[in-house]
Amino acid sequence: PFVLATFFHFAFSNLNESVEFKIIQIAVVENNKFFTAIDNVLFNKDVTELILYPTEKDNLIYTVPSTVSVIRDRACMFNKYITKINLSENLIEIGKQSFFQLPNLIEVTFNNKLEVIKDEAFRLSSKVESLLLPATVREIGKDAFKNLYFVEEMSVPYLVNNDSTYKLVDLFGGELP
Repeated sequence: PFVLATFFHFAFSNLNESVEFKIIQIAVVENNKFFTAIDNVLFNKDVTELILYPTEKDNLIYTVPSTVSVIRDRACMFNKYITKINLSENLIEIGKQSFFQLPNLIEVTFNNKLEVIKDEAFRLSSKVESLLLPATVREIGKDAFKNLYFVEEMSVPYLVNNDSTYKLVDLFGGELP
C-alpha cells in the first residue's frame, strides 16, 4: 500500500486559477507512522505540529491542542468560518501564511511562550480586533499582519531585525491599521 510520509499543502497549487480548492475532511489510517487526524485536523504523529486545518471546517472557535509547538506554513489558510483561535500554551512558532485570509477571524489568544511569527502569518485576516503579542516574541516576519484594518488594541514587543529596529509599517505591509 501507498504510505504518505510528507505532506505539501500546495500539492495542487498549479491548478487553473479558476478552480477553487476546498478541503472538507481529513482522515488518517490508524497505523500511519507519520500523521494523525483529530476532529478532521491533520497533525504529525506526536501532535506537536499542526499541519492542516480544513478550509471548510465550520467551527467558529478553534483551540489548538496543548501539545502543539509549531503551526506549519499555510496550515489554516482560507477558512471562512473561524472567528476565534486559542493558541496552544506550548506554541513557539507560527509558520508563513498560517492564518492567511481568514475573513471572519476576530480574536486570537496568544500564549506566553510564542517566539516566532513568520511572513504573512495573519495577512488578509482583516477583521482581527486585537494584537496582544507576548514579550517572548523575538521574530516577526514581513507583512505578518498586512491588511488587518480593524485592530483597536495592540501590544508588540520591542524587536530587532538584522541590527535595525522593526518599524510597525514593516509588520503591516506599509499600511498601519
